[in-house]
Amino acid sequence: MESYFDGKKERKINFDKIDWEGFFAFESYRVKVGIRSNNLEVLEKLKERLPFLLPTGYREIRFSEAEHIFSIRWSDRSRKKHLVYKNEKEIIRLAFKDWKLDLLESHIRMTIAEFADEFVFLHAGAVRFKDKAIIIPARSFSGKTTLVAELAKRGLEYYSDEYAVIDKDGFLHPFPKQLSMRGIINDHEQVDIDVEDYGGKRGEEPINIGLILVSKYIKRAKFQPKLMSSGEGIIESIANSVSIRQNPEFVLKVLGIVMNQAKVVKTNRSEAKKFADKF
Repeated sequence: MESYFDGKKERKINFDKIDWEGFFAFESYRVKVGIRSNNLEVLEKLKERLPFLLPTGYREIRFSEAEHIFSIRWSDRSRKKHLVYKNEKEIIRLAFKDWKLDLLESHIRMTIAEFADEFVFLHAGAVRFKDKAIIIPARSFSGKTTLVAELAKRGLEYYSDEYAVIDKDGFLHPFPKQLSMRGIINDHEQVDIDVEDYGGKRGEEPINIGLILVSKYIKRAKFQPKLMSSGEGIIESIANSVSIRQNPEFVLKVLGIVMNQAKVVKTNRSEAKKFADKF
């Protein structure tokens, strides 16, 4: 049972008494996720999105096997909001007319990134330049998707615009979800676009990492790259590691391998188009 405070009184929710209309579960990167809802249409929409949400694949499992459960409580009353819970904690509130599930999709991917025990997920864009990977660590609203899209236009293979997925030996694996572009509708809403629509190509095989590019957007910034030490590179990467709290020993081991084989460069950058032209 979950309790939360809505500003007036504490309300109790008994999940066992909610009439769940349907549910399904899947496993990706050995993380087992279950999703249930009192609205079948919402579940169907989400199931249709799974191949785009998890571009490297998943397998269906029994709901009873799920270790992380998302519960979608869809309202049929216009004065109410739609609520989404992870396990028993409320994580999302949507307006009655809002059918957008991109925030929920992000939470699902984040859960997989956090609990995957054989890979390190970094918040980063990733592309292939010649025979090695360039990783661009950064959080949301940093412009990394725009930069990755521009690099893909110029022939660099696209690996990800959200997570750099690194195995125990330090190899980067593709996580080629659709590019989540902002600025088409407004500065906050995302539009998912296939990298092929930009003339780009998806990477398909694990590769060595050659460069960690730590960059910050500053209008009219000059390109002044500075080589960083492996220790500085690890510190920068830890800040963008999703699973550092869940599995710190493994994360640090993998990052150490990566820093021994890759250069770490830090620079401010201007507009993505101008910066991408340097490649």
